[in-house]
Amino acid sequence: MGDRNFTPRQILNRAIGKEVEAKTMYEIYAQKVKEPQSKRLLEELAREELGHKHALEKINPDTPGTFKAQKISSSEFSDFSDRPKITKESTMQEVLRYAIAEEADAFNFYSSLSNYADDKKLRDLLNRLASEEQTHKQRLERMYDEMFQPDN
Repeated sequence: MGDRNFTPRQILNRAIGKEVEAKTMYEIYAQKVKEPQSKRLLEELAREELGHKHALEKINPDTPGTFKAQKISSSEFSDFSDRPKITKESTMQEVLRYAIAEEADAFNFYSSLSNYADDKKLRDLLNRLASEEQTHKQRLERMYDEMFQPDN
């Protein structure tokens, strides 16, 4: 996607959509994995992504002082480049790689968006979401290592 400007509402709607996508993906793959620890992790991540969605839905980007700017350049956000979709034929290894990249993008997205937040409560929320996405990424990386690189 080329560089273009988005309103804060468009950015938040995209973030909500990304949280729904992540939640759905984690739910689908939690049903497919056999290893109980992996299943629990994916179910927990799905619940946390749903919590992120609910937190984002409470933000009113039209309230004066919520954001510093009414237009935000897409060049600020790495997650605006669409990834290929996971299919039902995808392996757990492919899903984990995809999820790790998505969590890294989510961290970058919320970190960047917090720079535009004028409201301290909103900035704190966005920084908390960034931190939680970073934690998700680290947990998925550990899961990946345990499943696919056990000798390392």
